[in-house]
Amino acid sequence: MLKRALKQAIVASGLDRAARAVAGGPGAVLMFHQVGPALAGGGWSANEGLTTDPEVLAGFFDTLLGEGYQLVTATDAARRLRRGEGGRFAALTFDDGYRDNHDLLLPILERYGARATVYVATGFIDRTAPMWWFGVERAVAENDRVVIRTPNRVHEFATATADEKTARYETIRRMFYGFAPAETRAAVEGLKRDFGIDCHEIADRLSMDWSDVRALDRSGLVEIGGHTASHGPLAAMTEAEAWGEIDGGRRRIAAMTGRAPLAFAYPYGIAATVSERDIGLAAKAGFESAVTTESRPLRSGDAERPHALPRIALGGDDDWVTLRVRIAGLGFGRAGDAGWYAPHRNAEGPASRPSAATAGSTAA
Repeated sequence: MLKRALKQAIVASGLDRAARAVAGGPGAVLMFHQVGPALAGGGWSANEGLTTDPEVLAGFFDTLLGEGYQLVTATDAARRLRRGEGGRFAALTFDDGYRDNHDLLLPILERYGARATVYVATGFIDRTAPMWWFGVERAVAENDRVVIRTPNRVHEFATATADEKTARYETIRRMFYGFAPAETRAAVEGLKRDFGIDCHEIADRLSMDWSDVRALDRSGLVEIGGHTASHGPLAAMTEAEAWGEIDGGRRRIAAMTGRAPLAFAYPYGIAATVSERDIGLAAKAGFESAVTTESRPLRSGDAERPHALPRIALGGDDDWVTLRVRIAGLGFGRAGDAGWYAPHRNAEGPASRPSAATAGSTAA
């Protein structure tokens, strides 16, 4: 509540506009995911921050336009940054390829004549990749104890209380950020076997199909960007695996839409999941720009690293006050916004794995 009151005071006093003149840079890349009404009812949940209500999203558009921002795609933003063009701009980006990006986002873009980038993980569209974060959320929500199985270990977590659920979900999420592809497959298979939760079915239910993707592309308002094939953590992969994910996703989009994507978003986009090697691979694949989840506005110096651009996350209960504070470069990010992003070096192979602070972990 104190943070909320402070943000309101900053906006009411106009301090955000003064700060923006100093720290707001030429513009910002904004990150969204799902578009839909807020979930009704109580109960514990972990991923509500991924969803933005359509009317709240429209309010963001009104705020940005009222503050003098042009609403552009990620490629437009990167080119303007490179050319040093005047005038503020905001790139609207949406990750993963959710069905609601076609059903609910496109009509809003049409209403405003705004443009946006939808970063598509092709495995979701092809129904070959799992949305594990929703599966883990459900397992934690419905059970007092959760088991995550990998090829060599069994991780057990006490998840009886709301506080335990929140803490353990965060621990499991960060474990997945360090999983190599075989570990993710084993963990997903374990969720289905132990709890009856099918992470592939969740992706099938929530994702667009290729006809939806092509409709967005044909609209003239949406740029389709790359987001890998399986949405795995690139830094945990070998170089060959990471290249297959980045370039393979790009080639699949080109084959299914007739247009090779120019913009790319790293899955998760945080220090644990993106290495300097991966940044180089995104450039090698032919993308003009790539975005992380470093939470700040763009700066003129970012033109020198177009494949490691920052991006400000919005969603959940964020509103126009939060938007104005964040685009001013004043912080106040949500937990998990990963404002501490700094790519680690990984020239040869998979990244070192983050420690899994579990309630119990035994060899399998």
